[in-house]
Amino acid sequence: MNAGQFKKGQIPWNKGTKGIMPKPVNGFQKGNKCWKKRPVGSERKTRDGIEVKTENGWIPRGRLVLGTFPIGYVVLHIDGDRYNDAPDNLIAIPRAVAVTLNRWGYKHQPPSLRRAFIARAMLNHRIKQCKSSKSTAA
Repeated sequence: MNAGQFKKGQIPWNKGTKGIMPKPVNGFQKGNKCWKKRPVGSERKTRDGIEVKTENGWIPRGRLVLGTFPIGYVVLHIDGDRYNDAPDNLIAIPRAVAVTLNRWGYKHQPPSLRRAFIARAMLNHRIKQCKSSKSTAA
């Protein structure tokens, strides 16, 4: 006979609790603050770069350095270093241009050619926009 089985007439330990479990002795109590909570303005280092805590959550520091830009744009670090958030190293580009740059292997190019790659991708994007606007207008 299996010792883990209930015997006939045996009452289970949780009878009558209806899914409510007893409160843990060392559980979270009112008034205690979470040790992981950080104040607004604090920074953390992630594999995607440095993020800053705001009222709305964690935002990449590059977005805050650049300020406001249109929806659908992303921040690109020109030198490829995600932790270098100097304003002259950041550029806001459309997401479609970022896809093109990734397809062209932008990150593997020498630093002297990166600005030229960005300019070429932006030009190609603008040409496609003009062609599509002409085809819809006709």
